Amino acid sequence: MLTKVKIQFMTATIILITALTVLNSCDHNITGPIADTPGKRDYIWKVDTLDCPFNTAFRIWGISPIDVWVTTVPGDMDKTIFHFDGKKWSTDGIPRPLSPGGVWGFASDDVYIAGETDIWHYDGKTLKELTNFRNDSIFIRFNGIWGENNKNIYSFGASSDSNGLLNNSYMVNYKNNKWVKVNMGNVKGIIKKFYYDDYSKKHYLSLGRMWNGLYRDSTLIYEYSGSNFKYIQGSIWDKGTESNISLVNGDVYFVLGKQIAKRAGTEFKTIVEVNSPNFYQRIWGRSSKDIFLFMTDGLAHYNGSDIAYLFYYTDRFSLPFPQIMGAAIFETEVFFIVYEPQTGLSLIYHGKLIN
Repeated sequence: MLTKVKIQFMTATIILITALTVLNSCDHNITGPIADTPGKRDYIWKVDTLDCPFNTAFRIWGISPIDVWVTTVPGDMDKTIFHFDGKKWSTDGIPRPLSPGGVWGFASDDVYIAGETDIWHYDGKTLKELTNFRNDSIFIRFNGIWGENNKNIYSFGASSDSNGLLNNSYMVNYKNNKWVKVNMGNVKGIIKKFYYDDYSKKHYLSLGRMWNGLYRDSTLIYEYSGSNFKYIQGSIWDKGTESNISLVNGDVYFVLGKQIAKRAGTEFKTIVEVNSPNFYQRIWGRSSKDIFLFMTDGLAHYNGSDIAYLFYYTDRFSLPFPQIMGAAIFETEVFFIVYEPQTGLSLIYHGKLIN
């Protein structure tokens, strides 16, 4: 049985993880053919409000515009998982001991959700726990999940260090029909993202390190090959300077302050410099000419030649400003989770191209 102190510690830690996720980049999904021509901008937007007043939505994945999943933390246990069927967002209303840290899948009947310390699976009918990594001596928190296919899946986050801080990187890998813990070596920090890059044929991960990092609060990027981790980039965890990665149609894109780039060998190849002071180092997209940018006052778009706004937040002049927590990008439709700190609402901005 959990003690009152441990419950309070876990709750506070989940809130801290959520805050880190808000300030850093979040899960996204890219589905659909690559756009070789400049991305279009003639979207019609609809805004839905998720019925999760005590939760914050921050992870999203979907196989199509009529099959999209969103996870939330912390709060009501019966409102941690939402599904969109093309008409409405709904939850099954079943309370579960699950505080989701990420969602990823490969088909409508093959969806994986990372809980606090456990991995769950949806087979098209039932959501059930596959495995867990509970440990009474340390606190573990999965912060995301991603896989190349359903035979090779990674879930990642952090575990508590000797000071009780989530600064020990933690990752598990499903391969050869079993889940195993990955040896993280000297890598420290909360892993936010982990992807394979078709462009460079390498894995990359980004992480945040709190209070005792490269700087006061750091964002770091590592290259992963075999069982080795190689540090390649780091910066202060702050708007305008932070480092980040994003998966765009199978390629890892690097956000290095104002620079959006790809990596060839050991060199970064610049795609675009974003000089707006409102850019907050998070991107999603379909190709190098179809990139969505998180701005402090709305959503902007790069089409290969210029940057223009697609929408502004309803209240873009108040602080703290709204956050785009994640996105699901399809061929003609897009979904963005927007969290409004002023109202506490989690909104879904759903855009459809006119042509």
